[in-house]
Amino acid sequence: MLALAIVTACSGSDASRFDDQLREAEMAVAEGDMTAATSIASRLSDRHMESLTTRQLCRLSLIYMQMADSTNQSDNIGVAAECYRKAFETSPDSARLYYSQLGPEHTARVHMLATIVGSMDTPPSDSEPDTIPFNALNDDSHEQ
Repeated sequence: MLALAIVTACSGSDASRFDDQLREAEMAVAEGDMTAATSIASRLSDRHMESLTTRQLCRLSLIYMQMADSTNQSDNIGVAAECYRKAFETSPDSARLYYSQLGPEHTARVHMLATIVGSMDTPPSDSEPDTIPFNALNDDSHEQ
């Protein structure tokens, strides 16, 4: 029983610490300090991704999307997509609720994340080829 209380207390303090770090990263982004935002976000995603709550993963995904507007676009979008996917794996209902309650300033970023993750997770369909059939390129019937 004591061990469970200690684990719960540690988990609670970690969650609070992660919230504080996310708040710092959000403020750094708002102030245009991408160096500080990148440092904080990288520390969270590299060392603590598995310990973040669904809400924290959602917040981190948006921080990375905002950083992508300024620096290192492809890497930041990749990590944002990873956070987004993990949030939905952890708790789909909580992730959906979080993203649905965001203001209009984040709507485009959330739609972009949903599109990116959806396209990464859904292989192309055999019924809808993404290329022109080879025989269409060699069809001379249109020439007269």
